[in-house]
Amino acid sequence: MFWYNYDLYCGLPLSMIMRWSLCMLFVEILSSYAFLLWHMIWPITLGFILAGGVRSYVPTQTIVHRLGSSRSDAGLLAAGFGFVSSICNYATISAGHSLVLKGASWPNVLVCMLASTNLGITILIAIAGFLGGAFLSVQIVTGLICLLVVYLLSPLFRLGKNTPKAEKGDGMMMNQSRWQDACDYLRGDLDMTRKDILVGLLIAACISVLVPASAWTLFFETGPVTPFAALWNVVVGSLIAILTFGCSIGNVTVAAVMWWQGVPVAGVMAYLLSGLLTIPMLKVSYRYYGGGLTVRLAGAIWISIAIACLITELGLSYWPIKLAHTHMTPMAAHVDLTLILNVLIGGLGAVMYRRGQPMDM
Repeated sequence: MFWYNYDLYCGLPLSMIMRWSLCMLFVEILSSYAFLLWHMIWPITLGFILAGGVRSYVPTQTIVHRLGSSRSDAGLLAAGFGFVSSICNYATISAGHSLVLKGASWPNVLVCMLASTNLGITILIAIAGFLGGAFLSVQIVTGLICLLVVYLLSPLFRLGKNTPKAEKGDGMMMNQSRWQDACDYLRGDLDMTRKDILVGLLIAACISVLVPASAWTLFFETGPVTPFAALWNVVVGSLIAILTFGCSIGNVTVAAVMWWQGVPVAGVMAYLLSGLLTIPMLKVSYRYYGGGLTVRLAGAIWISIAIACLITELGLSYWPIKLAHTHMTPMAAHVDLTLILNVLIGGLGAVMYRRGQPMDM
C-alpha cells in the first residue's frame, strides 16, 4: 500500500499529505472494486440467465420428477447441475429459489447451491491458480463431504415440502413466449438483488484494501491440531466470511492471503465454503423465504460446513501428505477470456434485461 510511503511524503505539509493519502486510498479501493466487478459480470449474469431459463423452459413436472424426491440419484443429479452451473453466490440464491418454485426438495436444492458455489468449475480453477493442486484436492474433498452431510442432515431442520408454483413457462400465459418469460424473470431477479450485489462487492473491496494481511491470523488457533482448535478455526473462518461480504471468486484471493499467512486448513476451508452465509446472501434469502426459514437454512448449511471442515482438518493431521503455507504464483490473468465471456454472456443478459418487463416480487 504505497500511500504509507514516508519518503514520498517527506517535507510536504500535513494537510497535503492527508489529502494525498485519502486520494490514493480511494483510488486503491476503487481499483479493487472494479477488479471484483469485472470478474463477476459474466458469472452473475450466467446465474440469472440459468435461473430464468429453469423457471420458463423446464416444465414443473420435470423438476418434481427429477429433483422432488429424496432418492440418492436425485441428489447426484442436483450436485451435477450445481457443478456445471458454476455461478456467483448471488445468482446461486436466485437459481435455488427457481428450483424451490418448481417443487425440488430442500436436500436437493441445498446440494445444488453448495455444489455451484464451492465446487463449480470457475472457483476450482481459481483455487488451483492461487493455492496449487494439493489445496485444490482438499477443497474438492471437503466440498463433497459438505454435500453429503447437508443432504443427510437438512431434513432434520424441518424446512418443509416445496409445492410447485404455477409458472408462466408452463403455458399459463399463451400471449408470451417462454423466451419473454425468461427475460421477465431475469429482470425481476436482478432488480431485486442488484443493490445488494453492488454494496456487497464494495464492502469486500474496502476490506481487502484496509485490512492488513497479517491481521487474518490474530484470532486463529495455529498450534497443535485438536478437535477444539479445529472447531474454533471453523467458527472464526465462517465469521470472517460473513463479515467480509465475500462473493464467489473474490473469496479465493482473500483465502489465499489467509493461507499464506499461516491460517489452518479448517479456517481457510470454512471461509471458502461459507459464501452463502454472508449478510447480503441472507438478505436475499429473507426476501425469498422469510425470517424463520432463512435461519433454518443457514443453520443446516453452517453445521454441514463445520462437520466437513472438522473431518478434513483432523483427517489431514493423520495423513502423511502435509500442505505447505507457501506462496503460489497465480495463473496468468485470462484477460481475453474474461473479456469474451463478459461481452457474450453480459451482452445476452443486457438484451434480456432490456426486453424483460418489471415484475412484482
